Amino acid sequence: MVYEELENSLLQLLNEGNWDMAQDLLFEEQKQGNPDATAVLGEFFYEGIGYEKDILKAKQLFESAFQSGSARGAYLLGRLYDYGNEFFAEDQAKAQYYYEIAEGGGDKDAVFMLASRYMEGKNVERSDEKAFKLFKKGADAGNIGCMENIGVFYEFGVCTKQDLETAIYWYRQVLKNETENDFCMYRLASCLINTNPTGEILEEVYELTRKAIDLGNIDAYFILALLYEDGRVVTQDYDMAQKYMKLAADNGCELAMDNLNRYKRDIFGHYYV
Repeated sequence: MVYEELENSLLQLLNEGNWDMAQDLLFEEQKQGNPDATAVLGEFFYEGIGYEKDILKAKQLFESAFQSGSARGAYLLGRLYDYGNEFFAEDQAKAQYYYEIAEGGGDKDAVFMLASRYMEGKNVERSDEKAFKLFKKGADAGNIGCMENIGVFYEFGVCTKQDLETAIYWYRQVLKNETENDFCMYRLASCLINTNPTGEILEEVYELTRKAIDLGNIDAYFILALLYEDGRVVTQDYDMAQKYMKLAADNGCELAMDNLNRYKRDIFGHYYV
């Protein structure tokens, strides 16, 4: 089994409470020479799943998996050196080295880590262009973090032509896998409202916005304010629109800050735009 297939099979067994069967599957894969099985065993020791937590044992298993050709083993070594722990200090040069090997071997999580490093300029020269290419590669391979980030690149036209439809596609892909991702709910609602929506799409914008707010996304109040201004999916109410726009602005939403000065008051104290 390749790593992802093995991981999914093991997680299913563990979720069902079948630790013995999971262990048997893992050992059988190791017996057949699957280096990814050694990497997974290392993860069990690192996380304390079925075994007493042992970071040094985990590192030994990651190294063994890597030396046997496991891209996952390389990725896990990269993570160890990226963040360090009580046994050894972080080493960004080694982290970069292992991430690059893992990315070359097809590990989609390593693709995300490398892309993020180029976004941040972490141990590399900052490059949105390299980050964009890696996020696209990772998104196509199914990495959720890459899907989220590539959506942002397309939404705002960073290193590519602005393309709201493509951004919408990627945000929807994220939400298929992470139904409680309030950031993507807000970003999807923002994209949809900028496509001159009508009917069901406006209803979707409202539902996404309300759910994102319920999950704690303050920026989503900006979209709710626009919906109260518009008056098609909720009753038009500029007082409510100003209330929510100010709430978003007071919590740091730059778009809301820029839009607050549009509101004026009439002689009765009611807001209008």
